[in-house]
Amino acid sequence: MLPAAGYAATYYVAPTGSDSNAGTLAAPFANIARAQTAAANGDTVYVRGGTYGTFTIAATDSNYNYVHQLNKAGITYAAYPGETPVFNFASVPTNLRVCGFYVTGSNIVIRGFTVTGTPVGTQKQSECYRIFGSAASCAFFDCVCHDNAANGFY
Repeated sequence: MLPAAGYAATYYVAPTGSDSNAGTLAAPFANIARAQTAAANGDTVYVRGGTYGTFTIAATDSNYNYVHQLNKAGITYAAYPGETPVFNFASVPTNLRVCGFYVTGSNIVIRGFTVTGTPVGTQKQSECYRIFGSAASCAFFDCVCHDNAANGFY
């Protein structure tokens, strides 16, 4: 169901969710890519606490495996209040550089995420967050990167 004109929508993601769900608090999506598909400028995606460790690669190019590609403008991705979502990228293939969050959309807000386990295989580097182009207008609050072989923010 779409929100009435002029009202922002709220979606939810949880480690126990399903991408065939409606993205509500009671029936959350399983991953951020699905939430981004549903969300529009001005919307909020709350990410429930727990560990996210199974991923589908959102995009690749000649150098990178991009796990999440955040390319829609004006969406807030926030930890659900009082909870900490942990993204453990240790299982992402290292045939290319690994990028946990490839942020290319403008005016995106990311709040309260923890990123760990981002690997670097035989490549020169990998990143937890890669901020590119119009993403310079994005904001990151209370984000933690630890125990990674990769750069935190690039």
